[in-house]
Amino acid sequence: MYADNVTKSMRSALDETNRRRGKLLETVGLADWGRTNVTKYSKGMLQRLGLAQAMLHEPDVLVLDEPTDGVDPVGRSEIRDVLNQLKSQGKTIFLNSHLLQEIELVCDRVAILFEGEVLKVTGIPSFAPELLQGVRAGDPLKAKHLEKALMQFAEEGAA
Repeated sequence: MYADNVTKSMRSALDETNRRRGKLLETVGLADWGRTNVTKYSKGMLQRLGLAQAMLHEPDVLVLDEPTDGVDPVGRSEIRDVLNQLKSQGKTIFLNSHLLQEIELVCDRVAILFEGEVLKVTGIPSFAPELLQGVRAGDPLKAKHLEKALMQFAEEGAA
């Protein structure tokens, strides 16, 4: 009896996964690639697939590590659109990124971590906009000293 219930539960979960698969692949831009072996996927396609996997069971919280790494500019924009759609549905997204523009375009709040310790949590509007401008403009001096500037920013908030 127990084994039958487990089997039914597993079948139900598999049916649900199969039902959602097509929609999720469409959401992340892989609808035409659903029957292709993932060994043929590019890095960007694997990133999209990882996002679909993270969304599979409709979690309230997603933890994403560099979700746009290895993705072309159009793909980055499409992934940002998906993340913003999830955010509008009330999902919480923890996003790790070294791309400050990504953070600015997706996040509401920023936590600055250093050696595993949270130094500061702040809203995007107060997140050193002059640093973001310099990095977006490709100012090498700003980019070179960004880590130091972020540390100062965090220390000022902690004081």
